[in-house]
Amino acid sequence: MLTLRIEHTDGTVSELDAIRASRTEDLDEQARAEATVYRSDWNDVEADLDERNDRLFLDVDGVDVFGGRFEDSRSEAGTVSVQLSSPETDANDAEPTPANLTYQNVADSTIVSDAITAVDTLSAGTVETVASAISYSASHASRSKQIRDQRKATGAEIRYNPDWTVDYLDRRGSDRGGVVLGPAESNIGDGFTKTLDIREEVTHVLALGAQDGPDQRMAEAVVSDYSAGKRPVWRRVEDKEIIDQDRLQQLAQTQVDEYDGEPRAIEVQATVFGVDLELGDSVSVDYPEENVSRSLRVVSLTTRWDEQGRVQEVTLSNRSRTRSSNQGDAKRNTDLQKFNRGYQGFVDRSQATSGWNPAESGTPQTLEIPAWPDDIVDEQRVELTVQGRAWRSPVESVGHEHAFSWRHAHGVDTTSSNNSDYQTVVATGRAGYSSPQTLDDNWSTIGSVPTSGSFGVDTSEVAVVCALTPTNSPSGMGIRSLSIRLKNDSSDDYYPDSDGIRAREITEAPVPFPALEAPENANGDSYSLEAQTNFTSEYGSLDVAVAAGYWADGQHVHGVDSTTTNGGVNEDTTSSEAAFKPGVTTTFENTEYYPSDVTITVNGTSVATIAGDDTSSWDETVDLTGELQAGSNTITAEPADRGELNLILSSELFRRGRTN
Repeated sequence: MLTLRIEHTDGTVSELDAIRASRTEDLDEQARAEATVYRSDWNDVEADLDERNDRLFLDVDGVDVFGGRFEDSRSEAGTVSVQLSSPETDANDAEPTPANLTYQNVADSTIVSDAITAVDTLSAGTVETVASAISYSASHASRSKQIRDQRKATGAEIRYNPDWTVDYLDRRGSDRGGVVLGPAESNIGDGFTKTLDIREEVTHVLALGAQDGPDQRMAEAVVSDYSAGKRPVWRRVEDKEIIDQDRLQQLAQTQVDEYDGEPRAIEVQATVFGVDLELGDSVSVDYPEENVSRSLRVVSLTTRWDEQGRVQEVTLSNRSRTRSSNQGDAKRNTDLQKFNRGYQGFVDRSQATSGWNPAESGTPQTLEIPAWPDDIVDEQRVELTVQGRAWRSPVESVGHEHAFSWRHAHGVDTTSSNNSDYQTVVATGRAGYSSPQTLDDNWSTIGSVPTSGSFGVDTSEVAVVCALTPTNSPSGMGIRSLSIRLKNDSSDDYYPDSDGIRAREITEAPVPFPALEAPENANGDSYSLEAQTNFTSEYGSLDVAVAAGYWADGQHVHGVDSTTTNGGVNEDTTSSEAAFKPGVTTTFENTEYYPSDVTITVNGTSVATIAGDDTSSWDETVDLTGELQAGSNTITAEPADRGELNLILSSELFRRGRTN
C-alpha cells in the first residue's frame, strides 16, 4: 500500500492514497521522491498545504521510505505528481556559514556535527570519523555544502533520513556477496547498458585548489605500486575553494586510493527485479555479452512502486569517488557557485628590515615583528637575511689638543736621589728663630717675613711659609689654645683669613705648630706672622718663637691625576679644543672589526648560528619557517666579536584572512 502523508505545522495530518511512487538516491546528489495521487484528493489538501514548513512522507506498507519537503506538483489528467526533496533542503536553506569559517586539524565528524547543529530542524544520526585531522575553510557556504565538502575530501557517504536525522558514514550499503546480477539469474532487464568502459591506469593525481598560476594551491598523490622509471599517468582534480593544504592533500589521496588497483573504469545501468538493493551495496555483475564479469557498486538507485510491485533502476560502477558524472552539469553548477561566492584566500608577500646598527657580544642587533598574522594557511617562505659589515663611525677626527696649567708649591729635597724627575731647583732658604714673644688674647705680631734681599731669590716665583714653636707654657694652666694667621703687610690680606686658624691645643710642654702658606708669587711683599691665645693677665702669658722662610721650586715633571686635588696639587684646565668632520671611518687603531659567529634567536630561543666573515662584508640567509608565533616576535642577532649588522625578514605567506 502506497500513501503520501502530510504532517502540517498545526499538528494535523493528511493522508492520500498514491497510485505509484519512486525514490531516487545518488552518492553525490540530493535524494528525491515522487508520488502520484488522485487529483481530487490533492485538491482537498492543497489549500491547507504550507509548502515551506509542512513535512511530507512516502509510506510503503506502513514504513516511511522517504521524508522531505514539498518541491513541486504537476497535474496529469486526473492525477497529480507530487515531487519531494529530502531534508537536505533544510541544510541548504539554513543560514550560511560566516565569511570565513575555519577549522584547523580537527576530525571531519566535528565539522559535520557543527553543520547539522546549525540547522534547527535537523539532528545528528550516526556520524562517524573518517579523517581524524583535517583543515577546512568555507565562505558563505550552505550547511549542505559544508557536509558534502567532507565527502569529497574523505570519501565518506551521507544519508538524510525520513526522521530528519543525518548520517555521515564511512560507506553506505554492504557487500552483497550472494547477489549476482545477470541474464542467467533472470533478475536483470533487457535495458542493460554499459555506459563506460575505459582504461585509466592512473599513477598520479594532482589536486588544484585556490588561487592561480604559481600561487595556486597544489597537492600530489601517487598510487602505491608506482616506481621510478615507469610511465606516469596523471589526472587532475580541481576545487578552487580549497585553501587548506592538508584538505587538498586528502582530496588527492582519496582519488588515488580509488584509482589504485582499478586500471579500468566501468559503469553500467540496468533494471533489476526480485532483488532488494540499497544505495552503496556491492554486488557481482555477470553479463558475458557485454564483457562484464566483476563486482560493482550501486552508486545511483531509483526504486519504483506501483500496482505491479517494485522495480529498481541502478547505476553500478567500480568508481564512487572519481566517476565521470562528477564532470557534468551538477559539477558545472557547483563550480559557478564557488566562483560567485567562494573565498580563495590570498598570498601575502612582505619584507621588514632592522637597518644597520653596531652589535657586539652582549649587545645584539634586534628586529621587532609586532604583528605576525594568525590566519596563515601555509608559510611558503620565511627567510632572515643577515648582513655584516665593518664597525664604522660617521665622523673623522682631525686631531685635538688640551692646554692646561699646573700650579703647586712644595719643598724640594735637592740631595735626594729619588727626585730624578726634577729638572732645576731655583732656590731655597729659611730664616732663623726670632726672639720669644709673649702672647695674650689679642692678635700680636710675633715675626716678620721678608721675601727679598737676603737670599738672592726671584721673588716673583716664591711662596712664603711660616712656622712657630711655643717655648714656654705656664704651669698648672691645663690645656691652652693658640691661633695664628699670616698677614700681607702691603695689602692687609690675611691667610687663611682674618680669623686665622686654631693651630693647636697645647699642654705644658713646648709643641711645634704646622706651617702657614701664603699664595704663590709673593712678588717682594713683606709678611707678618700674628698670633693670639686664650690666656689673660690673670693666667700669665705664653712665649712662642717664630721661624719664617720661603723657597721656590725648580722646573720639573708631574703625572696628571685628574681625580686628585689634594697634597698641594691644584689642576686648572684653562682651555680645550676638539675637531671632527663628517666622514666614514671603519679603521680604528689600524684594525677593522667585522661581525662573526652570529647567534640568531627568535623570542629568546636560539635557532641558528651564522659563521659570517671577520675580514670582509658578508650576508647569509636563515630559514625561519615555523619559528614565528602569531602576534609579537623579537628576532636578535648577536656576534661573538663586534661589527655592524642588518636584519631583513622576507616572507611569502598564504593567508585566509579574518576567521570565524
